[in-house]
Amino acid sequence: MKNISRKTADKPRKTTNVSINELLLTEARALKINVSKAVETGLALALAEKRTELWLVQNQSALESSNDYVEQNGLPLAQYRGHRYSNCLRGAWRVFAMRLRWPWICCFRGFSQALKA
Repeated sequence: MKNISRKTADKPRKTTNVSINELLLTEARALKINVSKAVETGLALALAEKRTELWLVQNQSALESSNDYVEQNGLPLAQYRGHRYSNCLRGAWRVFAMRLRWPWICCFRGFSQALKA
């Protein structure tokens, strides 16, 4: 969320008309919420989600190819993995991926298999 604000903070703004539910607008004003920033943040999140969807569609064949490779050959360099900390790292990587808003990384079967090993 903070990354979105930093990326757009110094960019020029354009005035536009947006239709918003009257009850939501009234409550937002009562709670002193900056409606412009809230709309901008919501739009940025919607754009990020759409970009993720498009990325998954565009890279589906590459992901399937990688998953097939892992299923047939196992993980590259698996013999060098340290098993001592694997459970700790598995959780850390998932938290890391979700904080960076990389939901696609957890859908990637090869990556998930690496975390489960």
